[in-house]
Amino acid sequence: MGKTDKAELYSGLLKRLESIFNIELFRTTFPNTKSVQLFGEGYGSKIQKGGGRYLDIQDFALFDVCVDGWWLNRSSVEDIGNKMNITTAPVFCDLKTVDDVVSALEEDCIFNSAIAVDRSLVVEGFVARSEPLMLFRNGDPIMFKLKVKDYQDLKKYKAQ
Repeated sequence: MGKTDKAELYSGLLKRLESIFNIELFRTTFPNTKSVQLFGEGYGSKIQKGGGRYLDIQDFALFDVCVDGWWLNRSSVEDIGNKMNITTAPVFCDLKTVDDVVSALEEDCIFNSAIAVDRSLVVEGFVARSEPLMLFRNGDPIMFKLKVKDYQDLKKYKAQ
């Protein structure tokens, strides 16, 4: 699924996902489970503007894993990424509050991508979540994404 219900996967990414994920890989990685959800994002050439600077092909970066209704901790997500031979989105820093994230952006404390071929490429944004993981009452993790570009645009707007 994409940002909206009408979003469609780029055919190159769909082919890549089909080559990565197969039923036998899931059976081996998740024996004796009823439900597995992998959360991630496609990246690379033809997926987003400048995607070729990340990768000249299409790939998938894993963010989170939910097994039988249980959200896994970060080390388990990384372990699953390793077992399935897929990239896990990197952790850049340990910020304690939302204000810490905003302050990092205000101070232009932005990081270069750890998964891009072009290592000078600045990260798209921060995905922030609590450690230990906290959930809303409906069971969804409490998290947010703050895009660097959105913050910089807001900063320019406020300055006008």
